[in-house]
Amino acid sequence: MCSTIFVSNMDELIQYKSARGFNIFPMDFDQSNSSPAHEFENLECLYFEFSYSPDSSEAGKKRFIAELKNRLNYFDFLLQSKKLKAVYFHISEQIFMTDYEISQAGNSWQKKANINLDNAWKAFGNEWQIKYPHLKLYAENWNW
Repeated sequence: MCSTIFVSNMDELIQYKSARGFNIFPMDFDQSNSSPAHEFENLECLYFEFSYSPDSSEAGKKRFIAELKNRLNYFDFLLQSKKLKAVYFHISEQIFMTDYEISQAGNSWQKKANINLDNAWKAFGNEWQIKYPHLKLYAENWNW
């Protein structure tokens, strides 16, 4: 782990470009950036935080995940930083679970956490590991 700065838009990201790490809520960003990776020469880790109501419909969750994948592309320039070693995904509860999976897990927090993380990996973790083989990817549930 490394120390991080919370940023909520591209201007703040650029302002703190000498930071070792950032906490980013991708859904708060509405634009991409073409800053060269070498401008973020100290960057060692990124935390992508995302949440969505676990009570939302499955169709709503699918739209959210599709938009999330699109917005994560905004940060491709950061993922090319030479010192970057790790990316952490802080995943909201049950966002990657179907209603059926939620009902099958019952009241077991651990079962829900495992299913949620497994489905998150299927949604974009495999893709990212191929695209960014130099990075360690981590995922954890939050707010449960």
